[in-house]
Amino acid sequence: MRSSIEQQLSNNHHQRHALLTGSATASIYLALKALGISGKVGIPNNVCINIPIAIKMSGCASIQYIDVSEDDWNIDITDLEKYINSIDVLILVHSFGVVSRQLTKICELCQKHNVPIIEDCATAQGSKTVNGQPIGQFGEVSVFSFGSGKIIDIEHGGAILTNNKSLFNEIVRQNNTLPPYISRNKEIVSALGQLHTQLYNKYYFEGKFALGKDEFLKKLKSITPYFLYQFDDKYSEILNKHLSNLDKNLSHRLKIVELFKSYLRGCDEIEIIEHPINTTYWRLNLRVKKNRDDLFKFLLSKKYKVSSWYPPTNVLFENIENQTTNCQIIGDSIINLWINQEADESYVFQISNDILNFYN
Repeated sequence: MRSSIEQQLSNNHHQRHALLTGSATASIYLALKALGISGKVGIPNNVCINIPIAIKMSGCASIQYIDVSEDDWNIDITDLEKYINSIDVLILVHSFGVVSRQLTKICELCQKHNVPIIEDCATAQGSKTVNGQPIGQFGEVSVFSFGSGKIIDIEHGGAILTNNKSLFNEIVRQNNTLPPYISRNKEIVSALGQLHTQLYNKYYFEGKFALGKDEFLKKLKSITPYFLYQFDDKYSEILNKHLSNLDKNLSHRLKIVELFKSYLRGCDEIEIIEHPINTTYWRLNLRVKKNRDDLFKFLLSKKYKVSSWYPPTNVLFENIENQTTNCQIIGDSIINLWINQEADESYVFQISNDILNFYN
């Protein structure tokens, strides 16, 4: 079954080769190792912490944090142009499921300067360009996630795709050096994620997020090996089922989004971020214009599944000031609402009503 899943992924994303991996984190690690990258890696500065973790585990020298566009929250090509001659690879993230409106220009710029692209599709499974082309075919390598909270959520696994046969052979070789998956991997990595959330909730709203950095990095250093492992074949059957139901999953998400729009229409304090045509909603993204921090704390007190990812990533990993203005604006104004299979009309009504009551 595993080989048929890999073939399906290849077909879906117009790539010749696919390999199931332990996680998207492992996939990024494998991509960097196989590409032979040891220098500077460019990433948008509003990403999951696992991306810089994977970069640091691969032994790369440094990270260039790049600002994003206010239009689609993906890499801003104007900011990218400042650094294109100093980076050795670009990790192009389809943030929140949104495909960059500047995708073609970004690819052309990287090709012109011989900068390979690792296309990160972890939160964008099912998204397509405005022309209907599936994501996952715009870099030398593309990576996907099937971990907790992702669009396809089996709480395990990822995938890495490429058209390059020799590169794929090196990816497979590198993957074969990783240990098999054990349940301890998930327990330890999940605990780090919980620590990150605790530190974020404790310090970020006071403008002191960096105060939690030392505790986080100390814990990270002690558990790094647990991030890297191979795909466990016992998850193949459930992954195959979820892939078969992807269209149904995406339709459900769109239905929940439309319900939120109808219930929250007229609330001047928030703006629902519209996704371009053909793109997936990973979460419902709200741009909160007034009292974001208080609203976030209020929703947490009600036990709703909400997040305010992502603050500028560099604050947690580097001793440098944030210079990515748009990333800071987004980090200070966003709230994400869950729209997965657990969400139904009753849930949408309840959380929407609480948001409206908060402002009234």
